[in-house]
Amino acid sequence: MGEEPPKFIDYFLYGDFDITNLEYFLSFRRRILYLHGALHLVRLPFEGRTKKLSAMRGNLLDQFGKSLDRGETPLFVTEGTADDKLASINRSSYLSFAYNEFTNHKGDLVIFGHSLGESDNHLLKAMQQWGERNIAISMRQGNLNSIRTRQARLIEALPKAKLLFFDAETHPLGNLKGDNDE
Repeated sequence: MGEEPPKFIDYFLYGDFDITNLEYFLSFRRRILYLHGALHLVRLPFEGRTKKLSAMRGNLLDQFGKSLDRGETPLFVTEGTADDKLASINRSSYLSFAYNEFTNHKGDLVIFGHSLGESDNHLLKAMQQWGERNIAISMRQGNLNSIRTRQARLIEALPKAKLLFFDAETHPLGNLKGDNDE
């Protein structure tokens, strides 16, 4: 993370995801994958393509009404069970690509924004195949017993991994107070 500039990529070149044109991204080592979509991703009507909304079009929340007027729909998986989520993932070229990249991931990993609860068992099954590696998992503050129960479940589910749990609010993406501006 100390590199200047950081080489992060999310596979959206000029806001578009094109599964047939991924060569550009091969030089990027740190990838961001939206495994269940995201509020700033939309599926285009008819073509089934996925694109990323940008600040150029205005505030993200203000864009939702405008996007829906053009027939774009948010790409965000909210189905309840892991099997339902996986079925929804397989209906999207971007999400199925992201899931395949995740399944075949090599090296250490940071997981942010996933509870890894029962509805995310499809992710845990993929991670179980990886073997030994370091995995840092963000967790929201809350009831200490609840946090320990979740940690114990993940330790049991991923016995080969070296797990590191961290408070999501210590990361800039999870800092709702805005006092960690580094």
